[in-house]
Amino acid sequence: MGSNQMPSIPQASSPFCWAECLGGCSADHSREHILTKSTLSEPQVLIEGFPFQAGKPIVLHKNNFSTNILCRYHNNNLSSVDQAGTWTFEALTNAASGSPRKKNVIRGHMFERWLLKTLINIELLANFNTKIPPELVRRVFGKEAFPPNSGMYFIGQDRNGVAAEQRITFLRLHDPTQGNGMVASIFTVGDFKLFLTLGPISHPQNPFRVRNKDGTSEEYKLFYHPPGFKFDAGNLVNIDWKKGVNTAVKSKRKKQY
Repeated sequence: MGSNQMPSIPQASSPFCWAECLGGCSADHSREHILTKSTLSEPQVLIEGFPFQAGKPIVLHKNNFSTNILCRYHNNNLSSVDQAGTWTFEALTNAASGSPRKKNVIRGHMFERWLLKTLINIELLANFNTKIPPELVRRVFGKEAFPPNSGMYFIGQDRNGVAAEQRITFLRLHDPTQGNGMVASIFTVGDFKLFLTLGPISHPQNPFRVRNKDGTSEEYKLFYHPPGFKFDAGNLVNIDWKKGVNTAVKSKRKKQY
């Protein structure tokens, strides 16, 4: 590799579309960004933790943080979901600034779909042979709602407010009694810890216990479909859960995903 050539991530041996179960795939494939490109403010991104990295962090240009796992038709159909992720990052960043807008509102169901889309992308980059359940694909595309008490939760903080940061982390959770299949994940978006569960939690009012690989365990206090986020400076970002699942997010300016 030349000294001026930026590293890239693995590509599937043959392009495929993880939304194939919906039908209507186009013949051509497009590069799907693992993390929506317009959520990244800097041109480069530091990634770590994927199996192919063997414990070594790498720095990529954000254009190279993409792989051939969606056909162009289904990729284009997720533009409003990508935009929801972008708008969420913008709202959190603006609310943490010195001159925030009077009103920052996130579309809850759309952002929930963005989290699931990102989860699927990460799962496939870790292992291209991963089988994505059709019901999860339908949820991403707004064709099926999350079951009650599933989807996005907010993990309670020990302090009063949070500050936004330009980062996202992902922790995969699985139930050992059900094989290695993923059942939930924890996202850190900025400094907000979000819990995304693929199935319903029977008693969400109780602390949720997670056992780590080293045998230790942690308990999380979960809040289902939070109404908003509070910042250290007192600024608020509201989350609108009233609008339907299959809706578009409109923006005044064009963005690339």
